Amino acid sequence: MQRKVVRVLILFTVLCCVSCSNDGFNSMQALDVDASKLAPGDGDSSEFHPPPEDEDVPQPVPVVISPTPNFCSELDLLDVTWPVELADSGQAHLGLALNITGSFEGRSGWANLSNNFDGMGFSIGLLQQNLGMGSLQPIINDMVAMSNDGRTFDMTDSYFQSLKSMVSQWNKKLSSKTVFTSSSSSQELFFSDEKNISAYDVDAPDLGDSGAADKAADNADGMVSAKSVASANATSISWAFKTVYSDNGKTFKQPWADNLNKMAKSKPYISLQLKYAMKLYTQAFRYFNAFNLSTQSHFLLMFDFVVQNGGFKQKVINEYALKVKAKPHMTEQEKALLILELRLKDVIPRWQNDVSSRKKTIIFSEGTVHGVKRNLKTEYCYDPSLRVLTRP
Repeated sequence: MQRKVVRVLILFTVLCCVSCSNDGFNSMQALDVDASKLAPGDGDSSEFHPPPEDEDVPQPVPVVISPTPNFCSELDLLDVTWPVELADSGQAHLGLALNITGSFEGRSGWANLSNNFDGMGFSIGLLQQNLGMGSLQPIINDMVAMSNDGRTFDMTDSYFQSLKSMVSQWNKKLSSKTVFTSSSSSQELFFSDEKNISAYDVDAPDLGDSGAADKAADNADGMVSAKSVASANATSISWAFKTVYSDNGKTFKQPWADNLNKMAKSKPYISLQLKYAMKLYTQAFRYFNAFNLSTQSHFLLMFDFVVQNGGFKQKVINEYALKVKAKPHMTEQEKALLILELRLKDVIPRWQNDVSSRKKTIIFSEGTVHGVKRNLKTEYCYDPSLRVLTRP
């Protein structure tokens, strides 16, 4: 009898413990829900939501699930190879973004070619990949992997071989170092406040003297975290000064200008430009979602911020969250202007008007950029207010 009583008591105690545990678990769940309401936006989907904290996980290419937008293209998009990750809707969004941002980068479209005005050696292509930031050399690596001579890219072979030699030296410089951590890593979204993430945020060096390589290294090191990368990029800049210019980075030797233009307009090179635009496209959509934006014009704005300004620092999203929380009924247009205001704080004065006019022209679909009046909606036949939905 006593044993039965003991067993009953033990069973009763166990049941009570299980019940208490369940109640405790339910209470913890309720506490978690309450805690989430303390995040910026107070759980309202119309408010700002911060991005995921774990930026070390590779980010998939966003899948656009809203209708494919209509647009007019001034760029030749026939017979190019689109990245396999893009469905029709994604191709349209990227195509429109490339048209608009590319029109600000130069008037020659795929074949835009700029000299050393910004300390980057030279810049080429629709989105102006350059030697100083190390964004052009990977494309040339792909060219070399695709072909042994210049015919594939409509180049005279001797010029192709010179590019091949330059990028070979760049590769050797990198492989001789043990550390390579780029400040523009695809893993990152909002950058450390201590980093310089754009040539528009730092004074470009004067590369017209004997200290060109050292100054280029110092400048590039402000934009990428590894000194080895800065040194490799500086070597490429030095090659450009000795090879493609007839003076101190201002005037291209005509045969080089002709070959670089032919290269940039070739279909294989255009396809490579699309390939390397994918990182910018993905980053733009991540910012688009992080700032909780929703319309076509504001995706285009984020794309232009990534291309021209490298993106955003952590302090921008932090201040943005506070201001949106303080003014919960802010319109999306007001949010876009706020983002511009916050980002301009890091832009050096001589570039602020350029960055501001360019971004406001995208925000309002019309404006004046580089002294030219633009009506983007008319030029590219798109609906700025079209809602854009993505997955994930």
